[in-house]
Amino acid sequence: MKPSDSPYKVLFQDPGLFEETVRLVAPMLDATLARWEEAKVAEGVQRGLAEGVQRGLAEGVERGAAQGRVALLRRQAQRRFGADVASHVATLLADVSDTSRLDAAGEWLVACDTGEALLERLSAMVRGAGNGAPS
Repeated sequence: MKPSDSPYKVLFQDPGLFEETVRLVAPMLDATLARWEEAKVAEGVQRGLAEGVQRGLAEGVERGAAQGRVALLRRQAQRRFGADVASHVATLLADVSDTSRLDAAGEWLVACDTGEALLERLSAMVRGAGNGAPS
């Protein structure tokens, strides 16, 4: 549509009226756009916070479950091999959160005949040399 075909053609015929209209309307448009942008930013922040909280909760639950398994393995090692071995088990597994590795540690606790053998297996696993399968 050409400006001359517009129902607002009077605005285009009188440059002074057009400029005055722009002067009055532009701040309203700017304010409306600013509100829309703020709303989008707020929406993004809310979405990001919700995702962050959810991810944090999931990681916290996972970390808590791993810590519980390590505590259980420590108690079992203490019963089977004594306090010194149990202390080393807890130290070696303190940063392990992978459940399959903790499961392997539990199986080794049962399969190993000595505390030294268990600690060797756990040390190798923590260094990355363990394949996760007890024998």
